[in-house]
Amino acid sequence: MLYALRSFSRCRPFLHHHQLLSVRSITISQTAAGVTVATFPEPGLTAGLSVIVGGGSRYETDKTAGAAHYLKNYTFMNNKKRRALRIAREAELESAVLSRTLGYEYMSIQAQFLKGDEDYFTEILSDVVCRQKYDPFEFAHVQKLVGLESNYARASPRITGLEKAHMLAFRNGLGNPLFSGPLKINQSMVEAFSKEVYRPSNIVLIGRGVDHKKLLGYVHLNFDLEDTRKNEVMSVYYGGDERLLRDSDLGHCTIAFQGFPIGTHDYCAASVLREYLDSNSNIKWSLGGSLLQAIQQKLSLESQITCFNLGYSDNGLFGVQIDALNSEMSRTLNLYKESILSLNCDISDHDLYRAKNLAKMKCTNAIHNRLDFMDYMGYRILNGHNEDVQDILRDIDTIDQKDIQRVVSKIFSSKPSMVTIGKLQALPYIDQYVANIRRN
Repeated sequence: MLYALRSFSRCRPFLHHHQLLSVRSITISQTAAGVTVATFPEPGLTAGLSVIVGGGSRYETDKTAGAAHYLKNYTFMNNKKRRALRIAREAELESAVLSRTLGYEYMSIQAQFLKGDEDYFTEILSDVVCRQKYDPFEFAHVQKLVGLESNYARASPRITGLEKAHMLAFRNGLGNPLFSGPLKINQSMVEAFSKEVYRPSNIVLIGRGVDHKKLLGYVHLNFDLEDTRKNEVMSVYYGGDERLLRDSDLGHCTIAFQGFPIGTHDYCAASVLREYLDSNSNIKWSLGGSLLQAIQQKLSLESQITCFNLGYSDNGLFGVQIDALNSEMSRTLNLYKESILSLNCDISDHDLYRAKNLAKMKCTNAIHNRLDFMDYMGYRILNGHNEDVQDILRDIDTIDQKDIQRVVSKIFSSKPSMVTIGKLQALPYIDQYVANIRRN
């Protein structure tokens, strides 16, 4: 669903009990201060909490550029109640897992623990949001973590390609980098950004396997925040082209088009289209039968081609990422262009049935991952969506040939965002290939 960065503070084994959960079993309330609390049942001995904050890199300004990445790494550091060492030690003694995730539109702070400890970990999560100290002497440590994650991202052509595609597609807002670059930033800027995003109306606390009334009381006691108005600007899609020189035998190309907001019928249809195109085989030793799998079979073993469909609150990105030998990139893009042009014809009922089932399988698989599901549901509630999971599956079931043709027309009529990385003399330009597949 979302392109995001997750890191863990503790790792301990857990018992997981899997069953399909219905969002109709969820209970949603709001505290007097305005914090939204949502819980749903889960069998077993463990529980989880996740604080979802509408504070991703999208909401950075010129005065807080790069602050979201730093804010993520400030979580579980010294606060007004506990030092970082005490938080880590107590979480370890309780066999808990603490983690944090940063996306373009949200940040989440998560805790997984044994049932019965929800009061303590509600307090721990509230300290991160309400009582973080942002000590200057901690900034060097946070800066080191940010640097390591940013260097890792820059070393990966796929992460770099996707991040640059966001910049070309949306410029500001959703185009703000997820990974902080070589910017002049200090703890005061991080603290200023935290005050902008840590607002009661901008927070959803999701509990899985915890009692709703008890959790509501814990949140009322611990989350003491003042609300401020937040000016949000709708994202606008632009598109463009960027070429980055890298000395490698493997070239990389990310080609993205305008997608659809998450929670819409067109987004579900685009998810089905992604499964129809995708090159990942679901059966061991099988080459698969999708369009992109057919392309990959014609390329060298080092090559890889995958499709993505990313949805956000008011926009989205749909496209492919290609890793191929520099000498093969032109041929690969020609094959990709031919596969896209073949979408002019209706896909077979068999292929549509298969793609819909794969889309439903990925949706239901996400439910069984506690962290992903809490983040997903919290993000949807934060943006005003609280549909039942079964409603999403039924929406996928209703998708037909007309829906696929409509989203294909909308996607490929937008201006492409193309990022090329490698030995540029051997790699094609955007107007040589991609422009030819745009629908008029």
